[in-house]
Amino acid sequence: MNERIALTSFKDQAAPAVARWKERETEVLASVPHPGFTLRNPQLLYRHRPAVPLVQPHAPVAPRPLTRRVPGYREPVTIWRLISGNHRELGRGAGTFASEALAVSHAQSALNHASTLKVSFIRHPDTGTYGWHAGSGSRPLILAPAWYGTARDCEKSAASALRALMDATISAAVAKHGPRYATESPGDAVPALQPC
Repeated sequence: MNERIALTSFKDQAAPAVARWKERETEVLASVPHPGFTLRNPQLLYRHRPAVPLVQPHAPVAPRPLTRRVPGYREPVTIWRLISGNHRELGRGAGTFASEALAVSHAQSALNHASTLKVSFIRHPDTGTYGWHAGSGSRPLILAPAWYGTARDCEKSAASALRALMDATISAAVAKHGPRYATESPGDAVPALQPC
């Protein structure tokens, strides 16, 4: 019972890990609901909702002129992940956040609604693999950490994540990545050990 929400802060959105995180989230949220999915785990039956597309088609939008800089691109970004007691990633928070406080608030919302989250099962349009996301209303709060080859593995993943989320706590420490977080100046460096 050592499940936890782990926070990671990146120097800015240019970090390759942030780009991969956003690509994965876009893949999940743009995937089609899996209409033939039948839950075999009775504990999840009350969490399942009818499959409805999350991404509705939009009317064409007139192209905007290209800008040289996306707002907030060079600002720090924080993400959160649900980690099991044996250090396995069980789920990913939906979205990236401009501050650690916003990430904690989003994670706390997922914890507060853990027992009532609705699970949507999806299929990747290109590979046919299975995934899931869970949320409150139409807003996803947590996403599957990976794509699964079978519906059964996908179901087990969702069940494990939701059970863990009910007992998880938010870690106080935040892992920080990027040169922005190297606070020591050359004069502050720890002196090398001298041989005895």
